[in-house]
Amino acid sequence: MTKTLLLVESKPARPDLVEEYHQWHEQTHVPEMLDIEGFASARRWQAVDGESFLTLYEIDSDVETARANLREALS
Repeated sequence: MTKTLLLVESKPARPDLVEEYHQWHEQTHVPEMLDIEGFASARRWQAVDGESFLTLYEIDSDVETARANLREALS
C-alpha cells in the first residue's frame, strides 16, 4: 500500500539530449530506483513547459526508511 508520493521534476542538460535522457531514465534510472526497498512504482509525464519531465515515485514504507535506503544505494 502506498504511504508516500515523491514528485521529481527533471530535464535533460541540453535540448539535443532529450532522446538520450529518456533512454537513460527509462532503462537505467527508474529500474535502479525500483530496486531500492521502499520504492514501489514510478510514473512519468512531460511537464506543461514541454522541456521538463515529472516522475512520481510511490513509496510503500515510511519516508525515513526509504530515504535511508536511497542514501545507501547512492553511496
